Amino acid sequence: MIEFLLFMEFLKNLLSPSNVLINTYPSSTEEALIKESELSKTVSLKIDENFISAKSVLIKEIKGGTLYSKNIDEKLPIASLTKLMTALVSLIEYNKDTIFEVPSSFNFYEPQVDFKKGEKFKRDDLIKAMLVSSSNASAILLSSNLREKNFVDEMNKIAKFLGLRNTEFEDVTGISPKNVSTIKDIYYLSEYIISEYPEIFYYSRSPSFVLKGNFERILYNTNKLIYKYGENILGSKTGFTDEAKQCLIMIVKFKNSPLVFVGILGSEDRVKDGEYILKILESYYNK
Repeated sequence: MIEFLLFMEFLKNLLSPSNVLINTYPSSTEEALIKESELSKTVSLKIDENFISAKSVLIKEIKGGTLYSKNIDEKLPIASLTKLMTALVSLIEYNKDTIFEVPSSFNFYEPQVDFKKGEKFKRDDLIKAMLVSSSNASAILLSSNLREKNFVDEMNKIAKFLGLRNTEFEDVTGISPKNVSTIKDIYYLSEYIISEYPEIFYYSRSPSFVLKGNFERILYNTNKLIYKYGENILGSKTGFTDEAKQCLIMIVKFKNSPLVFVGILGSEDRVKDGEYILKILESYYNK
C-alpha cells in the first residue's frame, strides 16, 4: 500500500500543476482540433525504420511532443490491449470489495489460473492477474457480474465518451479480431488512465503476482522488458493474436524525461521493437 501511494504521488508531481490531464477529452469540434494539433507537434527522434517491424508506432511525451509516429490512424486488431479497457470498466462498475465467484457454468479453461468452480476472488486480484499475465479467464470472470454482453456495451460507451472514434470492442479479452483501435486512440485511453485510474498501470508493472483462491498461482508478466527495464517502465500491456500479431504499450520514464508513451501494433517481435525504442529514448534524454 505504501509503495502504491508513493507511485500515485510520483505521478501527481510529474503531472502537476501545469500538466493536469483531467477532463482533457474533446467535447466539441474546437477542442478536438486542439488535441489533434497537440498530437501533431513533432520532436526530432532518430528512428531507423529498418529496426522496427510494427505496422503502427507512436512514441509521444504525455502532454508533450510526438517523438515518432507511423500509421497512427490505421485501424488494427489490438488483441489483449483490450484489457486496459476491461480494467477501466471493472474499476468504474465494481467497488473494491466486490467478490467474484467462479460459476458452475464457467467453461473457459486457462492453465495458468486453472479456476475451480466455486472459487472466490477479489476485484483487484483479478485485475492484477489480467494485466500482469494477460489472463483471459480473469477478464471473463470480471465481466460475469454484469454479463459479458452488458460489460462490452459499457466498454464501447466509455470509448465513445473518451472520443476514441476508431475503437470498437467485441469481447473483454481481445481474442476477437473485431476488437480494433488505432495506436492514437490507445494513446488517448492511456492518458486518461494515467490521470484518473493510475492503479491500472501500477498493477501492470509487477514482474509477477500471486493470485490466491483455493490455492496460490504465481503469474508472470508477459512484457519481458519489465525484467530488464523495470525502473523505467511505469506501466505496460502486451497483446497477441494471429490477426493482431504482437502488440505492446508502455509508459516509460528516464532520468531526464517526462512520462513517455510507447505504443506498437502489428509487430513481428515486440520485445525487439520495444527494446530498440527504449535504448533510443534513453540515449535521447540522457544526452
